[in-house]
Amino acid sequence: MRSAEQSFEGRSLRRFVLSLFAALVMVLGLCPAIALAGEVEVEPEGAVEPVAVVQGEDVIAEEPVVTVQDGLVGEVKDYGLRVGGTQVTSDNAGNVFGDGKVSFTPAAGGGGTLTLNGYTFDGTQLSPECDRGIQYSGGGDLTIELKGSNSIKATVFGIAGRIDYDPSEGSNSIIITGSGSLIATGMGGGIRAQNITINGGTVTAIANGKENSGGISAPGGNVTIGAGINVKAGADEKNDVDVTGKAYESWDKSKWVQTTAIVAVTGVTVDPATVSIAVGDSKELKAIVTPDDAADKTVTWKSDDDDVAKVDANGKVTAVAVGRAYITATANDGSGKSGKCVVSVTPPPVTAPTVTAHVQRAGWMDSVADDGGAGTVGKSRRLEALTLKLPNSISGGIEYRCHLQKSGWEKTWKSDGQVSGTTGQSLRAEAFEIRLTGEAADIFDIRYRVHSQRLGWMGWAENGQPAGTTGMSRRAEAIQVVIVPKGSDAPGKTYNGVTQRYLQEYAKL
Repeated sequence: MRSAEQSFEGRSLRRFVLSLFAALVMVLGLCPAIALAGEVEVEPEGAVEPVAVVQGEDVIAEEPVVTVQDGLVGEVKDYGLRVGGTQVTSDNAGNVFGDGKVSFTPAAGGGGTLTLNGYTFDGTQLSPECDRGIQYSGGGDLTIELKGSNSIKATVFGIAGRIDYDPSEGSNSIIITGSGSLIATGMGGGIRAQNITINGGTVTAIANGKENSGGISAPGGNVTIGAGINVKAGADEKNDVDVTGKAYESWDKSKWVQTTAIVAVTGVTVDPATVSIAVGDSKELKAIVTPDDAADKTVTWKSDDDDVAKVDANGKVTAVAVGRAYITATANDGSGKSGKCVVSVTPPPVTAPTVTAHVQRAGWMDSVADDGGAGTVGKSRRLEALTLKLPNSISGGIEYRCHLQKSGWEKTWKSDGQVSGTTGQSLRAEAFEIRLTGEAADIFDIRYRVHSQRLGWMGWAENGQPAGTTGMSRRAEAIQVVIVPKGSDAPGKTYNGVTQRYLQEYAKL
């Protein structure tokens, strides 16, 4: 009896343990259902059915063999990536070592971004030694984003990707980006993969093993280095420019793609380095980029003070106002190299528009462009009309109108060679207003004075003020017009052989 009781108690205990195990398995999501005590349920496709064994009066379920299926709760994803000997999985990807220095963000279609932020690994100090600092054997591109200073050293390869990937399966490259730095060292090479692209950071790749190993190597693929990226790669740190195309002696060198780093700009100078330009004038500057074989020799021009001197995309500088400006040409390849020219802007020389006058009994007279005056003096002949044009050296426009006998001020301003006044109507012009527009108005002032009947040469008017007389029935007989630097004094009472007699520039009743 005691033996039977012990047998029964043993069987009961065993059923209890198995029941507890089954419950634990179901909670963990490893198996949808487990049949106990003779109740065997049909499992979903892919699940493992327990094996029922008869022992006396009881049916006991043996412990099942559980297979983890994709999508089940508790699945741990392996990305085919090891960093410093540690497998990167869905459990640790967000912070691989718990110190915030290494993290991995998987991409939906495979691959992903590995972020290194101040990570240091020396595999040569491990026992057994870790032969690859970073090893990627997954599908898709692995992007390594650099932040801070990073150093990876291993016995074989600092960073290693696949070199046997079938291109028909899609892209499989190691792509380095970011603003940090990376030193990758290995006896076989610093960085090796089927395809390698370096688009950011400062990268040093060293092969410190056999002499014919490559700092950066892509057997059967390509190495692409973005313009201006600082890359050093070579054997034993002896080669600080070339990305070598050499392989181990045992490899098929005919399949090796030899690639040379894109040459970055090392210097920019501007010719001339200093220049003096009068207000309104222009000067072409030239950027000299070195070395001659730099991949991108284009530059961006910029002035530190557009109010003094402006520069266009081709290096043409236009002086705007008296002062000093620094014109800088900066290389577009990301190297940060630049050169500059110091531009000193001086006052422009006094100049004049082209003035053509229509005079009583003489008609249109010869154009005058030397500010000596247009019209007549001492002949008692009235000015009837005129036209004005700016010299080609001045950008902008000129507008003007006259006060006419009987009709007064013209309602519409004339501009750039249009006729102001009348012809064939025997009407005198009595006064004028003249002004500059556009860029010319920003750089220059326009000054003008009228020789009026009985009054002689009057004072200088400027920038749209009236010059001459109105309401006094006095004809204008001649006019002088000059263009001077902005803010400068008006010409004196005697100018270009002509002396002012009447103090004021304008008189009216």
